[in-house]
Amino acid sequence: MTNELNKEGRQEVIKLGEEPTDLLFGTLSLDKHQQNSKRTSPKDGSKLQHSPFDNFKISSTAILDTLNTRSLCPKCTRSMKYFCYWCYQVVGCQRSDVPYLELPIKIDVIKHIKELEGKSTVAHAKIIAPNDVSIYSSLEIPKYKNPDRLLLLFPGPDSQTLNEIPRDSFDKLLVVDGTWQQASSLTKFSEELKNIRKVTINPQKTLFWRLLIEMIKKQCVKQCFIKLLF
Repeated sequence: MTNELNKEGRQEVIKLGEEPTDLLFGTLSLDKHQQNSKRTSPKDGSKLQHSPFDNFKISSTAILDTLNTRSLCPKCTRSMKYFCYWCYQVVGCQRSDVPYLELPIKIDVIKHIKELEGKSTVAHAKIIAPNDVSIYSSLEIPKYKNPDRLLLLFPGPDSQTLNEIPRDSFDKLLVVDGTWQQASSLTKFSEELKNIRKVTINPQKTLFWRLLIEMIKKQCVKQCFIKLLF
């Protein structure tokens, strides 16, 4: 799913969807998380017999544990830790220490102008898939030449699930980054977005995000959808 190391310890690119499966989540230390998750028991007293990561081949995240201080972004010289969320540059380690993905589809992220840079999670996608992910301000949405070939990831009554949409009918996925109110406003009133076909992910239970029950029922989980995608 991501990259793995060859015999010399260098990074090799594996296209998303190809085997073997390999996963590294941002700044989360999965080496520790794997150990802890196998010891964790749900509140109802039943034992968690398997780690949710058991079926993944996960690269070591030890390099992240060595980054104890901030470093200067090589592009803008801001003091950052792990990565620069302004320039989408790796900070404090080599680029080869971080996964590199080739996605099966191009993704444009439309980030609401009021979404804080340090709060936004789209930087992770841009850093690990720089050739396939583009990020635009909501004030600078591109004028798409073929909007019929686009899909907009957003829940709603007119949204379809991916298995209801022919794969050869779209070339790019658009994702809106912001609060629910910000994202909803953009999809309704933006001339560039309001008429684009919408795709949604069916509500589902997950071990990784705290979802509100009522939000699941109403499909108002836009931010969780985006995080599940990335």
